[in-house]
Amino acid sequence: CLDTLLASQEVDLHVVVVLNGCDEALPEIVELSERVHVVEASEPLGFSAANNLGVLWADQNLGSCSSLYFVNNDTVSEPEALARQARVFEDDPRVAVVGPQLLIQWSPTHLNSLGLNVTKDGWGWDEGIGIRLDDYVEIPTKREVLAVTGSALLIRSDVFKRVGGWTELYDYYFEDIDLCLKVRRAGWHVVNQPAAVVYHAVSATTGLDSEWKNFLFWRNRILLAMLHWPLGLLMRTVFPIVVIDGIVAQLWQDSRLQRKALTGALRRLPRVLWLRMTLKGRERGWVAMLKPPGSVPVITLPEMPAGPEEAAVAREDVVEAEIEVRRWRAELGDGQPAVVILGTAPLPTEEALMNFAPGGRTWQFIKGLTADGIRPLVLCERMPGGYDEPESRVEVEHAGSG
Repeated sequence: CLDTLLASQEVDLHVVVVLNGCDEALPEIVELSERVHVVEASEPLGFSAANNLGVLWADQNLGSCSSLYFVNNDTVSEPEALARQARVFEDDPRVAVVGPQLLIQWSPTHLNSLGLNVTKDGWGWDEGIGIRLDDYVEIPTKREVLAVTGSALLIRSDVFKRVGGWTELYDYYFEDIDLCLKVRRAGWHVVNQPAAVVYHAVSATTGLDSEWKNFLFWRNRILLAMLHWPLGLLMRTVFPIVVIDGIVAQLWQDSRLQRKALTGALRRLPRVLWLRMTLKGRERGWVAMLKPPGSVPVITLPEMPAGPEEAAVAREDVVEAEIEVRRWRAELGDGQPAVVILGTAPLPTEEALMNFAPGGRTWQFIKGLTADGIRPLVLCERMPGGYDEPESRVEVEHAGSG
């Protein structure tokens, strides 16, 4: 992240790294670069509070700047990305927030975000997330959006201070929507610039499907609506759809997380009411940009590559197979053809919990070759559920003459 940010072209950039209760070792570039600065929080502050701490430190130690760029440390930026976003401010003085085209870091042929969509009942999602670039109807040009993700968000510094910075209410998630709505309420515009490309490791903080993340999504959608929605919209959508249909009317055992989220939102109600009274600006044009309830698409992300442990096991399998191949070739007599069968186990000759058709077909090939005097090397991958052991390591078998 730091390497690619510091390689940004056509911008005068300083990077403030906020150690948000972090005990990990910092990369060497932090010590080597005069443009990288560190501010440390002794304990985790939450996304908004950590960002606000970084801005405060920058104001006190670096002086004034034209723009603030909030970017996650699990991002990789193309050299022109930041300048292309900043150029939007030069071209249109009404724009106060810009976000790039985000691609999924582990699968850069797939979209992560072209801006944020939000429904009238408070669900938010990234436009295009999980869709292959070739399958997206057409990557739009620079356009106005309701909000952009805080994974990479550029904002005019004077506007940021005018709207009160990041709202310290949500802990994690929905803060970016809140900030963009505050900017919109003050009469400014929010834009996505697809010409600027940044790669993002989706949900690196909480994982793709953790209970904590689901709790935060439910609680924070309620908080967002209570803070920003006009009262009429709040009563027509959030109260009947979220509270009554989504929580109260559900079976108790099926709505434990949702009830916990509602309780968590109500505990913060005094803070929400105070913030609601102090919000600046009354522009409500953004309400028309909210999507209908139930319009959230089914989101399917590309398969993530194996983690370090899975990759280590795979490497062990490869090394083990290579050793067997060398041993087998050494044992082959002169003129013996070297044939390798890549198959599936259990084989019919093994003691197994269950035999599968692919194992039977593998055994047919083995029998056919050995009947012709050929001694093949057989590499079989175990099928789940075939053995007592839960592992799925590659097994190496020497097929005998029988």
